[in-house]
Amino acid sequence: MAHEDESQYSGNDHLRARFTMWLNTTLIRARTRYLETHTQKLEVIPLDAGLSESIPDPVDYFVDTERSKNDFDFAEERLAKAFSELTLMRREVLRLLFVEEKTSEEIAKLLCISPNSVYQFKHQALDKLRNLLTEGADENG
Repeated sequence: MAHEDESQYSGNDHLRARFTMWLNTTLIRARTRYLETHTQKLEVIPLDAGLSESIPDPVDYFVDTERSKNDFDFAEERLAKAFSELTLMRREVLRLLFVEEKTSEEIAKLLCISPNSVYQFKHQALDKLRNLLTEGADENG
């Protein structure tokens, strides 16, 4: 009797396979449509566009116009030159830490990075400034 059952279904295997594929495709499309209509879409902006809006132009730090309390006022030209050689992200982290006196957590949220990255950028920037300023002192002295 088991042989008879197998022979009865062997002709329907092709139909079963087609139905299974149709059902899978229908479910996938239904799920996709549901997710498209019921999930919030986040606005995606390029990283460069997001940074350019939140980070001021570094040239603004070095103009001889009247400075506000939120701008760096470098006493030495060597320090200004060394600061200008830092990457944009390192400059911004230093500005937010020392000028605007924000915490690492606030900076991390503002720049969409982790607090550990804030510490890394800070230490990398300070090391680079230290190296550039000591090199300049060796050449002058």
